[in-house]
Amino acid sequence: MKKPSHKKVKFVLGFPVETEDGSTGKPLTNRGVALLIAMFVTAMAMLFLAEMKLSSSVSNQLSLGHHLNVKGEYIAKSGVNLAKMLLTADLAIDLSLREVQGKNFTPADGPEDMWAMLNGLPIGGETLEMVSSMQESFDLSAINDSDVLDQLKLFDGAFVLEVHDETSKINVNTCGIGRGDKCMDLLRKLMSCPAEREYLERKKVNPQEIISLIRDWVDDNDRPDENAFYSSEDDPYAERGGDQFPKNARFDSLEELKLIPGWDDEMHKIFSPFLTVYPIPTDTIKDKWRINFNTADRAFLGCLLPKANQECAETSARYVNKRDEFGSVSGAQALKSTLNQQFCTSSTDDVKRFGYRSDVYRIKVTGQVEDQARTLEVVMQRGVPDEFDEKKGFRGAYKFLYWKML
Repeated sequence: MKKPSHKKVKFVLGFPVETEDGSTGKPLTNRGVALLIAMFVTAMAMLFLAEMKLSSSVSNQLSLGHHLNVKGEYIAKSGVNLAKMLLTADLAIDLSLREVQGKNFTPADGPEDMWAMLNGLPIGGETLEMVSSMQESFDLSAINDSDVLDQLKLFDGAFVLEVHDETSKINVNTCGIGRGDKCMDLLRKLMSCPAEREYLERKKVNPQEIISLIRDWVDDNDRPDENAFYSSEDDPYAERGGDQFPKNARFDSLEELKLIPGWDDEMHKIFSPFLTVYPIPTDTIKDKWRINFNTADRAFLGCLLPKANQECAETSARYVNKRDEFGSVSGAQALKSTLNQQFCTSSTDDVKRFGYRSDVYRIKVTGQVEDQARTLEVVMQRGVPDEFDEKKGFRGAYKFLYWKML
């Protein structure tokens, strides 16, 4: 009787790699090795294909995201063009009315003007049809690029436009003009508001010291402000190791305020909404410290006019909330009368703090294409074109003072 054969099997990582017939002693076979190699190659090929598919998908997503990003940027830039058209058109209308009516017409700028009519509205192709008809009705094609609106209609996204008056804020650069009294007086009023005063007291910050530091940063000399608590402009910066000194020149941006001792991120968040550096004063642009009464924030007016939060709280609140119905104040006499009746002040100093016109505006546009959004912020100054531009006037009807894609 023949004995049954017994095969010895060896395993590597769970796979049979060689066998031996115990009865016959036949040579070893390597069928398991071939199977292992085949499965390994197949697995590698599948991983390679999966990696290629993933890389291709990521590349497509990045390419699409970049494509939408670029479209969002162009839509935001087109929104700035629309704001530019509204601002220059508004100025052109004022100039035309002044030419027709003469001294009987006093230009004024307020929230009911053309430049504010589209604030906060998502604007796409359909909205622009309305703007196109408005341009034709006022015959504004002569002063604006007629291709702007046509190009906007081609985009498949939308943008949200916000135009705000920079003259509704305190221009800290005017603290460097002459003695800087008018600018510093406005800053004292702002920091004396109840909430702001309580915050500064809790923070143990002396308002006059901060105001003097601002003045000494922006003036053109190395003499400390007469109200300063230090004998040298450099003294407050001594703790910084002598690496920083007052600039003695105009602020280029509000962020520069953070270089002043005591002005930290928290203070910047609280006070910067009421401050600006535009327009940067020059030899021909000096008297730019007045606040536009028509566009100033209600809380800000309450700081500058304390009685607005006291005996005139109700009438002043009603006036500010219904500015569109009252219309913009135009002319010195109308301004004086409004301050007296609505804000309970007849002070000459209070009246002198305000104006009723503006030519400097901050434009913020967010362009949206599908899930991608791009925001562009610019500051634009408009004006009557000059025959020659010597960096003092305007060759065109406007110029940009600031431009940043956020």
